[in-house]
Order: sequence, then C-alpha cells, then structure tokens
Amino acid sequence: MRELLPTIAAAVTPLILLATLLVGPTLGLVEWQPPILWTTEFGNIGPNIQNQLTSITTDKTGLYAAGSLETYSTATGYSSYSFLNRYDPNGGQVWSQNLGNSVVFGIGAGADGVYVARSNGSAYVVQKYDLSGSPIWADQLGTLTIYASPISVGGTGVYVTGFGPQNPNNTTPLLVRAYDFNGNSVWTNVLANVNYGGASRVYADSSGVYVTESDGVNPVDSHAFVSRYDINGALQWTRQFDEPGFTCWCGTNGISGDASGIYVLGSTRNALPGQSLVGHTDTFIRKYDSKGNALWTIEFLAPYSTGASDEHISANPSGIFLLVFGSMLRYDSNGNRVWSIPLHQTTGALSVGENNVYVGGPWGSDPGRKAFAEAYDVSSSLVLFGVNPPFSFVIAGLLASAAALSVVWLRKGWKKKVRRATQRPLVRTSRDLVTL
Repeated sequence: MRELLPTIAAAVTPLILLATLLVGPTLGLVEWQPPILWTTEFGNIGPNIQNQLTSITTDKTGLYAAGSLETYSTATGYSSYSFLNRYDPNGGQVWSQNLGNSVVFGIGAGADGVYVARSNGSAYVVQKYDLSGSPIWADQLGTLTIYASPISVGGTGVYVTGFGPQNPNNTTPLLVRAYDFNGNSVWTNVLANVNYGGASRVYADSSGVYVTESDGVNPVDSHAFVSRYDINGALQWTRQFDEPGFTCWCGTNGISGDASGIYVLGSTRNALPGQSLVGHTDTFIRKYDSKGNALWTIEFLAPYSTGASDEHISANPSGIFLLVFGSMLRYDSNGNRVWSIPLHQTTGALSVGENNVYVGGPWGSDPGRKAFAEAYDVSSSLVLFGVNPPFSFVIAGLLASAAALSVVWLRKGWKKKVRRATQRPLVRTSRDLVTL
C-alpha cells in the first residue's frame, strides 16, 4: 500500500486542480477581478457608535479622506468630530486634522493642497489646507447652502455649488461660486431657480465648469439638467434630460469627466431614449462632449446587491468608475463595461487616481463599525485563495507544475509497467514440453 501512495497522489493532484478551477469561482477561491491593494481602518467600536468616511479625493502623491468619528464615555455620553486625513499611495497616514463639530460635504485636491466644503455649525465654509495639513485660508459662504459633492478643483480655481435663500414663489436659486487658489471669490452666478428637492453636483476641468441638478427621482417632471460655464462664469449651454414628448423621471447623482467628455450618473424610473427600463429604478450614465452633444447613454441595473452604498462617479484616462448599490463598476470611455465587482462593506466615497481606485465608508447608518479607506487596482487580475498578484501567479504556477509533474509521474509509471509486461520471460508449461 505504501508503494501506491505516490501514484495515488499523482493521480489525485490534477483532479484537485481541475475541481479548483471549476468550483473555485463560485466559492470565491479563484477570481479574476481588481485586487484589493490595502485597507486602513480607524475609529472606535462600540454600541451605536457611528464612524463614517464620506469623501475621498486623490492627487499624484496619494489621497485625502474626510468624514466623522464618534466616541462614547459614561461621563459625557456620545460625542463626534469631523476629520481630514492624508494618506500616501500605500495607505500610510501622513497627517490628520481634527475639524471639530462640523459636517464635511466634499473635498477636492489641487496641486498645492486640498479644499474642504463643510459646515461649522453656524455657517457653510470653504477652506484650504496645504500639503502638510496646515490651514491656509477659509471663506464663509454666507447664504449659500451646500449638500453632497459641492466642490471641485479645476485648472484655474475652485468651484462650489449650492442653493441660495428661497424665492417668494417657493423656488430656490442654484448658484455656482468660483474662487482662485488664494481664496478670493472671483464670481458667483445663479444657474437656475429650481424646486428645492435634490443636490447639485459640480465638476471642473481646465476649460470649464459643469453642474448637474434635479428635483429627485419621482414619477413627475424632475427637471434634471446639466450646464456648462466657462472659467469666467459665462454660461455656455444647458441640456435637459426631459425631451419633447418624454419625461425623464430621473435624478442626477454625480458628474465627472476626462479629456474626451463628461459623464453624468443618475437614476431613472423611465426608459431613456434608445434604452429599456430593466427594473423599478435603473442606473444610467450619459456622456457629453464639451459642446453639449450627447454621445451615448447606457441604462442598467447594478449587477450586485450585496450592500448599501451611495452613488458616485469618478473618471480619468483609465476609465469611468461607479459606486452603485453595493457594486463597483468600470466602463471605458465608449460606454463598454470592463468589469464589475461586489463590495464587501457599505461604501459612501469614491475617487480614481493614476493607478488605483479608492473607496471609503461606512455609508449611512451603520453603527458599530470602524471607518475605512480601501485601494483597488484599476485592472482585473488573478486573485487566488485571497492572494493578490504577483504571488497569486506564483501559486498558480506551482499548482500547474504539480499537476504537470503528476502527469509525468503517472506516464513514467505506466510505461514502466508496460515494459515489465513485455520483457517478462516465457514460462513453458509441461504441456509445451510434451509437445516439444
């Protein structure tokens, strides 16, 4: 029996490898997806303690993350504070700023620092920190009210969008304000008077500023639109999502861009022109060029529903990245899906850098968990038994080598048996001798 063990092992090894390849993907043992490069967690854990990372932005040397952390003591009860952290590309914390009792609505990275849009309890503020985390300037927004994703850094300045005081007819002015990098207010324009129901989003590049807003996703006219300003504050164009004879019933949730155009992320309860309504509420992306021409639209359901997430979009030359209902997706600039993966934690922040894409959370009411930031590779690769490249390929190579050696062993053993059988001496029987 002991002599048969090598043969049995050689026979079983290829079968184990084949079973791993067939069953492994369903068990999460073998995956072709963007590997998680690192995860960092922070904050205290306790009953009903809520920690959140709500904003992420990147530059060439790392990333910034903002959110809020909560603590509890029997003497003072629950207390919370907002933070602004800087990390290097490997997830190491470079510095941290305690922003006190405030709410951070958005952050944007520039070449010489990071810009924060937040409320300090009594006013809404835009503030700049340098690369070392030192505060440089702050400006109160006066009557301007800001919400999610209200800030973007372009080539010539910083842009903030929000809402002014309500008009007598119950509409609310949507405003855009431009700052230079020294904190001087350059211009403020009223983009439209809207039925106050959604959040405005802004994206800026070297040539202009794009703003999108809607009154929410309802079976009524939501007036979703996207507009472009030049860097001097002159309105270039506005595009409505409603069309003659068609009501969008949609809300816009994010905007980003690259050199080829801008991308608007939204949700809809209607089939957009040329598309089909897949579920009760679909996600859509629409691409425009810089002149306002709609280049393409895609409408879809998130492929996974493994957890909750806010909806975000971030684009650069490597692709368009989305957070949608527990899924992270990557598209190319032509609207083709490159990959999609389920996220293992509730997420509320997204930003793509030069080589990696970053997410953060938790998002919403998710007590008892630490805040986290996580980095993924932008490209799919082999993740084997939870091991990332390049070591996953080393393991795959070792398994393939073991299977090949097993086949060689079995082949040699079979040849040896055949050779012994053919070389066995002829044994003559008594009957043969009589015949002779």
